[in-house]
Amino acid sequence: EVFNTLNTGNNLVPKALKEVTENNSYKDLYFFFFLKTGLKKRAADNDVIEKNYVYFDFDIRKYLETKEKNIFNQEIKNEIDRIRKCLDADERFKDYGALVFTGNGLHVYYFSKVINTEEKKDIYSKGYNEISKILKELTGVDVDLKCKNIARIARVPTSFNNKKFEHKNGEVEKLHIQSEFIYFN
Repeated sequence: EVFNTLNTGNNLVPKALKEVTENNSYKDLYFFFFLKTGLKKRAADNDVIEKNYVYFDFDIRKYLETKEKNIFNQEIKNEIDRIRKCLDADERFKDYGALVFTGNGLHVYYFSKVINTEEKKDIYSKGYNEISKILKELTGVDVDLKCKNIARIARVPTSFNNKKFEHKNGEVEKLHIQSEFIYFN
């Protein structure tokens, strides 16, 4: 059922995912990783056992505001399209799982087989920094380095961003549904 798709403009969105996000539009929806059991607080890096994704957060609104004041969503989407073309043209980055317009920028998700992370937290963080540098060279836009910790939660593509009294819908720009590693529970 998750992979029953609806055509929404130029986007293909899994039907079950669309229903969940629409029915919970005033909730922040995130997907997680595999954690130690019994946690009573937000997970820290040491609580993460396994993970099967990484995402890069481009704050395009902030980037464009360094050039001009009033930025409209269409300008951000134009920049997303430019970044998408950069990623699509590069063998290292063309196989993303999803590109999501967040209201202020772009999340680029990569999904993989589940990996054990218990001994790899430092490697993950260092690798994230290095890949972020390469993405900056490729696109000209900084990646938010706060996302480098392995316990960083990710917003469900198409869910709403309700922070700072804003209510912005994350629009899927491109979703590779055929990826065998995308699981939405």
